Amino acid sequence: MIKINFDKLLLEYNDQLGIKLRGDRSNLEYLQFWVPNENLVESLLNLIDSLKETNNLDFEIEIDPKKFDSKSISDFKNIISKIGNFSLKKNNNNLNFLIELNLKNYNNYFKADLKEKKIIKAKKKDQINEIKPIYENKLIHPDYIDAITQVFKQEKDLSNNFVKNTEVKNCKNYKKKIDIGELQLNYSEDLTNFEISLALNEKNLKEKPLLDQVIFILNIIIKKMNFTEIKHHSLIYFTDKLLEVKNSNNAAGIIHPENVGKIFYEIKNFYIDASSEILEKKNFVINKTYPELKISWLKKKSKDQNELINKEIGIFCEKKNLEKDSIILIELKDSFRVEVKYTDSIKTSSKEENYFLSLERFLKGKIDFRLEVFTIGKNDDNKLRIKNLK
Repeated sequence: MIKINFDKLLLEYNDQLGIKLRGDRSNLEYLQFWVPNENLVESLLNLIDSLKETNNLDFEIEIDPKKFDSKSISDFKNIISKIGNFSLKKNNNNLNFLIELNLKNYNNYFKADLKEKKIIKAKKKDQINEIKPIYENKLIHPDYIDAITQVFKQEKDLSNNFVKNTEVKNCKNYKKKIDIGELQLNYSEDLTNFEISLALNEKNLKEKPLLDQVIFILNIIIKKMNFTEIKHHSLIYFTDKLLEVKNSNNAAGIIHPENVGKIFYEIKNFYIDASSEILEKKNFVINKTYPELKISWLKKKSKDQNELINKEIGIFCEKKNLEKDSIILIELKDSFRVEVKYTDSIKTSSKEENYFLSLERFLKGKIDFRLEVFTIGKNDDNKLRIKNLK
């Protein structure tokens, strides 16, 4: 019987995040199909599905009940009771689920679940007639309300009470009716200034305070963007800000903006519709907009750039109570690619934090937003050492 410690498995996944491709993360066949989810119950069900796909029908999963609320544990018990048999035993402070899947029950349960969620199945192989949109049905998912308010307060302080630009000459606008009201995008004729607004229907006015915060944050994000960048990336930047204040460094999987709330799905489609009016056909190109490196950073000599990065890495280690030199700068390429090596004394992530992502955010804030952190493998380290000896 396969025995899996879920906390350890999730930790190892995050420890290797950004270093290895998914298919290279484990030599265990049943893990090749596993993709974690921010929702821990969904992660457990994904794990069970991976076990089932590799014909592992009897297994034991150990979880830390402190990581789950009582409802989540209850929901998990309810689901596994419908797809097979299980028994439960306590091991120290953990719960061990001994599960035996029943393929017939498993298939029937998830077929019914799919039908209930109204997911359209293709009638023929490789032929899809319609895909229903998948998004959070609430305007804002409850898990993100506090994060939105925190980001709003931060951005309001940083922007010195951001004031709408009412002096744009030759201002044009694009409007679209949605279920809760009307979205409007104001833009200058030269397409250098954009601002979005939302007018709510009377029955939705109770949502106004929170949605005003959403629009405020969005206007801060799109302030210096061209429309192609707004269309493709502004909502992603918004989600990144929310995850940062939620301290979701260790959250596995991808969070799509429309899963944060239905309003993001509406804005995404609004951008798509607006592009047909704002952009000429010849301007429909792949977005290649990236933030420029600061001139002050580029003017520094390579030696000075390396010294500053080393200094900030040292400060980061001290703040995180890591041993001195536990993270070492190996090489700085093209003034933005920071290649580092982690010593064996630490892992790139722990249960509390993913140091790989935290270091990148720290350097972006301290030095330049364009900095990106990469870890090098042992083979690369050996090659670099040999190269330096020549």
